[in-house]
Amino acid sequence: MVNLIIILICMASFALYNGAKSTQIKEGSPIEKWFQKHQFLSKVIGFIALVIPLILSVKTFGSMSGLIVWLGTIMVVFSMTILFYPMRAVTYKHIVIFFMLTFIIEFIS
Repeated sequence: MVNLIIILICMASFALYNGAKSTQIKEGSPIEKWFQKHQFLSKVIGFIALVIPLILSVKTFGSMSGLIVWLGTIMVVFSMTILFYPMRAVTYKHIVIFFMLTFIIEFIS
């Protein structure tokens, strides 16, 4: 459940970052270009993808603990998005491998 929360918050940060007017994409995937062209829809998708993890974390951890976990995760993911995304330091392969490993660890424990 925690991985799902983190994945949805990552997706929301990706949508909100690429949907911003100040973001300029020179080379990118088709989804990045789509987010740039449809800024309003990318913001709607991003905010919906933020509300769903909030509900999941509140149901998983309780009301206050879920809110604190959600806020902490948002702070970490958004700051990492702002730092690493423009440099292209992390690719999609890295993200997929990371989440596959965390899913395996979560199912084992």
